[in-house]
Amino acid sequence: TVVPGMPTTIFMIIAALCFGRASERWYRWLMTRKFVGKHFHSLMQGRGLPARIKAISIIACWLMLLALALFAVKSTGGRSVLAITALIQAFVVLRLPTLKG
Repeated sequence: TVVPGMPTTIFMIIAALCFGRASERWYRWLMTRKFVGKHFHSLMQGRGLPARIKAISIIACWLMLLALALFAVKSTGGRSVLAITALIQAFVVLRLPTLKG
């Protein structure tokens, strides 16, 4: 299921970590992806993510949620849920270790 505008970065990270631990085949496939392989490998090793990638993740999520709040969600309650989602995503990403170098 695809929810337009819903940030998927954190869900993708969590799913990849779970599948990577469960299946050697999935782990190998994931690690050979051009743009995300090295970052997932670093996460699986417990080293974390570079600060730049963490910042991109948070900014992309917040921009998408802001656009969703401005153009698609009209209720205050819905916008509150989006704000809470943005804060949780930032909290989770910032709690990941920061890879030095």
